[in-house]
Amino acid sequence: SARLPGVPSMTELGFPFSTASAFSLMAPAGTPSGIIERLSQALRRAMRQPAVAEKLEGLVLTPIFDTPAEFAIELQREREFWAAFIRRNRISLE
Repeated sequence: SARLPGVPSMTELGFPFSTASAFSLMAPAGTPSGIIERLSQALRRAMRQPAVAEKLEGLVLTPIFDTPAEFAIELQREREFWAAFIRRNRISLE
């Protein structure tokens, strides 16, 4: 975090995961790519508005502007990481 310069991340400390939270805009499966791209661009413009940026800063949130493709890759990585974690630790629902 830029608010904590010099403080190592969890990964830098040897823990192979992120402690970040994500807030995302999603659309139903099968939404045409043109609509996804228009939504992505509109969201990016909105997030760069000074009032929005100021509000996010006040909430200690750091926006990351992934493309829809980059976000899909990140979601897949998260699914794989947590699926392996659950299997490795034999976690089940009761």
